[in-house]
Amino acid sequence: MLSSGHGGDKPSAPVTGPRGSPNHLREYEAVAYRNKYSTYDELRRHERDGVDYRIYTRNSGSPIAVIAPHGGLIEPGTTEVAAAVAGYDHAFYCFEGLKKAGNSDLHIASTYFDEPSALQILRDAELVLAIHGCDSKGEVIYLGGLHRHLIRGISEYLTCAGFIVRESTKPELRGTSPHNICNKGRTGAGVQLELSQGLRKRMLGNPDRHQDKNPDKELYRAFILGLRKVLLLERRSAEVDDRKKGARFQTCER
Repeated sequence: MLSSGHGGDKPSAPVTGPRGSPNHLREYEAVAYRNKYSTYDELRRHERDGVDYRIYTRNSGSPIAVIAPHGGLIEPGTTEVAAAVAGYDHAFYCFEGLKKAGNSDLHIASTYFDEPSALQILRDAELVLAIHGCDSKGEVIYLGGLHRHLIRGISEYLTCAGFIVRESTKPELRGTSPHNICNKGRTGAGVQLELSQGLRKRMLGNPDRHQDKNPDKELYRAFILGLRKVLLLERRSAEVDDRKKGARFQTCER
């Protein structure tokens, strides 16, 4: 069983209402009125599956799921990143925006995301890594979630690889609500990566199909391989001994 990062033998079960610390409440409330649709059922009544949006899932049997709930043209580049990190080793889910314009309408907040096939992937996973995109023009990665052990491992590895890794001051980007989709795996704790617009453009070139810029393939490769290595180490350490929750990642290896 994968560790939750809470530090105890058994993870706390996700709560069903907006309870928790003030930070959790701020994240939960900050997104309440910013989206056109607050649930998938509401979205599907107004948007066309296969035309306006597309859902893709792959359950590999791994206890780790890598997801892009705002993929396609909602948060450009996140589908590609999540698919590359998952490979064929981990479960994969993406909800892709396909519209010629207005893809932001398809954004369901992470604390409300309830598309049924996504929830099934989460029920089958012990640990969830969610890939998102934010509007920052700089080349930065904002890490969040409740799995502090894995957050530390990812931060150490990516920092050693030359990436700028920070914790966002915006509540909605911190991923600390128990309702956040990254924390809905069986352990109740996962990780959220917010990739800045500037970093996605540098690594992917034209993720939104409008930018004319050559991708930095070496940087992208380092990023993907780094995340995959950290996930592999987490999975192996869990398989060897679930009680070794405090084990440190061997970072900066070449």
